[in-house]
Amino acid sequence: MTAGEALPRRVLPPLRRWLELLVTAGLIAGGAWYVWDWWRNRGSELNISCFAYRDINRNGIYDTADRPYAGLEVALFRPRGDAVGAVSNISGFTNFPMSATKWAAPINEPGAYRIEARPPKGWVVTSRNGEQEFSFKRLDGSPAGLVAERTLIPVGIAPELTISGSVAVDGAPVTIRALSPSGDLEYPKVEASGAFTFPAEAGEWQLTFSQRAAQVVRRVTVRDYAVVLSRVVVGATAPPSRTESRVVDFDTLTPSDTLYEVPRGYAGLDWYNWVATHQKMYKSDGMINGTTSSEYFAYNSSGHPATISRAQPFDLAGTHIGVAWPNAERFDIEVRAWRGTDLAYTDRLRGRVAGPVYFDADYRGITRIEMRSLGYWQVVLDDLMYRIDPTAPAADGPAPAGASARPSAPPATAASRPAAAGS
Repeated sequence: MTAGEALPRRVLPPLRRWLELLVTAGLIAGGAWYVWDWWRNRGSELNISCFAYRDINRNGIYDTADRPYAGLEVALFRPRGDAVGAVSNISGFTNFPMSATKWAAPINEPGAYRIEARPPKGWVVTSRNGEQEFSFKRLDGSPAGLVAERTLIPVGIAPELTISGSVAVDGAPVTIRALSPSGDLEYPKVEASGAFTFPAEAGEWQLTFSQRAAQVVRRVTVRDYAVVLSRVVVGATAPPSRTESRVVDFDTLTPSDTLYEVPRGYAGLDWYNWVATHQKMYKSDGMINGTTSSEYFAYNSSGHPATISRAQPFDLAGTHIGVAWPNAERFDIEVRAWRGTDLAYTDRLRGRVAGPVYFDADYRGITRIEMRSLGYWQVVLDDLMYRIDPTAPAADGPAPAGASARPSAPPATAASRPAAAGS
């Protein structure tokens, strides 16, 4: 036997024994981890929930007028001084698991806890309980080994009410005279770009835009959501407003577990690339928060441009509008309208998943509208109001299925009404 042949015989047996020892140690360590993990997570847990709702009537009380709110951030401060966070789900519940035997549970020991609700920008807590303190004690035999001395009171939020928009400046200063519902006069600031925004109480406002010797008056009704006006051009002429208003709420097209391509003729309008569905179909915060009446809404299929048209001229009074997904908030929503082949109106606004704005369009005498996200995301639409001329030929007729006749003002939301195929 040579020296080269003897070397493997001397090296391999010890190496094999070391490998066997390593495998055995790994098995022991794995078993120990399994036992420790079982011990750490033994027992049961249950959720302590903070319910979040859209306080439609702004009375600070969760009542039948209100709707669950999705995506509210809630911080939980624990006895040891640290904090964990959670957000409300599409049913409005912000869940914090508790267990006396699961170390990873957010609530896992007796003591005093505190929550803090953190509304999105432009929204406020109306229920005056955005911060709540509550405590836990041990109770052997209970499902989680811990019980709360009291559960959390529902937290209501609502959007700050504002009126915003832009006015064509064209090198000449523009002033705004705003007459509030209570009779007070305000003079909102107009930026050099023509943009303006100001707080607005609920009710009917009269806005007078003045530039050089010309004026234009817009009457705006503020209800449950912030209002965005279509672009104001002082001195421009428009056809007179039509008098009969109809609201399209998309509540008569489909049961809750399906999608439905909005058909031509629905509510007396011709629709292209719009889909109606239930607000929980996609489990999207933007679809939950963007539905303003009942539980159904419409969106532009696959995020592509969608149109609404009519053979006879009509007015788009306005609509609640938002976006379905957070990434859509980076892009403007573009709205364009034509009279025949002539482009009559163009507007851009920013949608949010936190909730819709009411787009006060006041587009008059149009025959076609196009809406799209410039990032090709889904736009959420509900309670669209349009106006027709009741003296026009028979094509107008009585209000068709899916449209309800209303006074000429933005539609009421849940405050006055009861609360995956496709893309």
